[in-house]
Order: sequence, then C-alpha cells, then structure tokens
Amino acid sequence: MLNNKDTIIKKIEKIFRLISKSTLKDDFNLIDSVKYFFSQDQLVKEKPKYYKEFIIALIEYRRLTKDSDNKNSQESNNEIISDSNRDNTYADIVKHLNQNWVSNNPQLYKEIVFAVVKQDGLSLEFASDELRNDKDIVLAAMSENKNALTYCLFVKYNEILKAAINKYGIDILTYVNKDWALANPEPYYQIVERRLLQIRFICKV
Repeated sequence: MLNNKDTIIKKIEKIFRLISKSTLKDDFNLIDSVKYFFSQDQLVKEKPKYYKEFIIALIEYRRLTKDSDNKNSQESNNEIISDSNRDNTYADIVKHLNQNWVSNNPQLYKEIVFAVVKQDGLSLEFASDELRNDKDIVLAAMSENKNALTYCLFVKYNEILKAAINKYGIDILTYVNKDWALANPEPYYQIVERRLLQIRFICKV
C-alpha cells in the first residue's frame, strides 16, 4: 500500500492523465476531482477500472492528509460525531460518484464503498440500498463507527445484527435501531436472550 502523500499524489496524477489526457492543477481539490468525473460519462464508460483506481487513490490521499492534520484530535470509534465536527469528505465521495458507472460496475462500486466506510463509517448513509443491506459493508462501517448500524436497512437487519454481536460483542445492542426493535420484538429478544445465556455459560466455566 502507498504510504506517503507524495507517492499517492503521483498515482492520482498518473490516473488522471490516463483518463482525461490532461493534468491536475497544483491545488486540486478532492471533491472537485470526483465531480469532474461525475460529468464525464464517456471517459468513465471507456475506463471503468481507472475510475475505481482514481477514487481509491483519492480516499487514500484524504486518509493520509487527515492523519497528518488530526493526530492529536481523533474521535473515538464509539462516539457520536456531530455534524459540525464530522469530516464530510468521504460521504461526498460516495454522493458524487458517477451513477452510470455505479450501475454498470456493482463490484467496483462495492470496493469503493468498502474503502470509504473503513475511513468514515457514517458514510454508509449515502451508499446504495443494496450495500446498506450488505453484511460485509455494514460490519466494515461499524469497525470505524458503531453508529453506522443506524444506516443498515431492515431487510437483513436481523442477520447483520447477529454478525455484529459475534464480531464486536453484546455492547452492540446499544446501537440497535429502536424502530427495528419495536417492529421486530421477537427476533430482538431472541438475540438478547441467546447472548445472555452464552455469557452465563462462560461465567460458570
């Protein structure tokens, strides 16, 4: 994996030149770059993998920049981040992706969303309904921020909640969507009861 900003910028510039046959400005803006491709349907259609590599490189660039700027002020994974403090860059990347490209390249789109939610779990809110029902994507989002469970849709909520508890522990019940729990009291209490029985068994051993 690339490990410094100079290297990642060179990669971004190389991909940009390959796709657009032009060069980035010295003061290029992350989201402006994504918006540029949002309007370039023909370029995206001709080189879908380059588009994915470009976005992944931008995500890595933002991660490196953020790590450099905020070493001493990182938010706790389990903390609710207010809108005023939250970095919306990752969410903006998901929102501005070229929709034709998304429709025609579901697997590449999933790889991008996976990379985004690993950096900002709450960006799950802006992913497609299919990915908000995807266990791997939701669990990846929760690895960064447990509150990402809020944006999991109800279609596979029961299955994903069980997987989240197995992965992160019973404390995940704190983040359960209350509307889902009220609408599905039986599976909810079954999950709670099963976990409590497991804890009692472990304590006895």
